[in-house]
Amino acid sequence: MENKLGLNEREFTFFTMQIIACGDLHLMKIGEDRALELLKALIEAFVPGDVEPDVFVNFIYRTVQNSMLSSQAYPFETLQQLPPFSEFGRKNLVQLLKFWREKGIEAFENGFRRMFRDGWKAKKPEQEIIRILSGDGKTMETPVRFSTAELEKRITAEYWFITYNYGKEREDWERGVHYSSMQPKTHQMISNWNITLTDGKNIGVYFDTNSD
Repeated sequence: MENKLGLNEREFTFFTMQIIACGDLHLMKIGEDRALELLKALIEAFVPGDVEPDVFVNFIYRTVQNSMLSSQAYPFETLQQLPPFSEFGRKNLVQLLKFWREKGIEAFENGFRRMFRDGWKAKKPEQEIIRILSGDGKTMETPVRFSTAELEKRITAEYWFITYNYGKEREDWERGVHYSSMQPKTHQMISNWNITLTDGKNIGVYFDTNSD
């Protein structure tokens, strides 16, 4: 799976942590007790002691998302259904690391069992899948329009879209000027990204920032 999704060994380790934090244990065909022990071992081996939990978690989620998106192994919307895109799992992992850091392993274990006690699946919030409603982003006349009404999520989706289509930032492209402007014909507000590919080619990518 790691090869198809574009993950190296370290990223696959992060992916494993994300699967467990999301509760999608069927992807690994393991039970809750084994998942808990595995997560403890991975935390001991890979989580730096001098980095805040939310900083570490945000880093590993962004890292794995970038690799999966740039692999184009699945459609844009399908990839978002995987654990590295789960806000539920991300919040769980931050909280578990805080338990570990502030209160010790026993608190971590108890916190894990509370998160995944009987009935947790029925309470799990539904993950919003950000869909591309229209546009290809190649010109200001064809900006990409996303399904989400939340500004922060649309901004995140812009980065995801560029990563999906052009690869990883700093490996396949460098960001240039980013600004907003108005589409002359429709008066839509447009988010303009200028990026430079590794071959030196400059690309403009355009997004519709209107919420309706």
